[in-house]
Amino acid sequence: MNSNTDFNRFSKFHAGHFLRQLLQEEGHDMSWLANRLSVPYELLNCILEQPNMDAELFVRLGKPMNPLFLQRMHEVVFGEQTDVVN
Repeated sequence: MNSNTDFNRFSKFHAGHFLRQLLQEEGHDMSWLANRLSVPYELLNCILEQPNMDAELFVRLGKPMNPLFLQRMHEVVFGEQTDVVN
């Protein structure tokens, strides 16, 4: 990345909405993720609605959706598709 403007594309990135979209793409719902993470549904819902999320928490929440999570994050960060999922 060459300048601060490269980071501007993340200014409207909402990690919780991103994770919800991945769940939908995989055909799962929030209950599935809450069960996989062993957290109450209500807590997970509250976390995913927060506008900002710690990077470590974001990765932990996305782990049950591997490898789709990794592929989509690569696309978001680098702006290109990968062959992580086949």
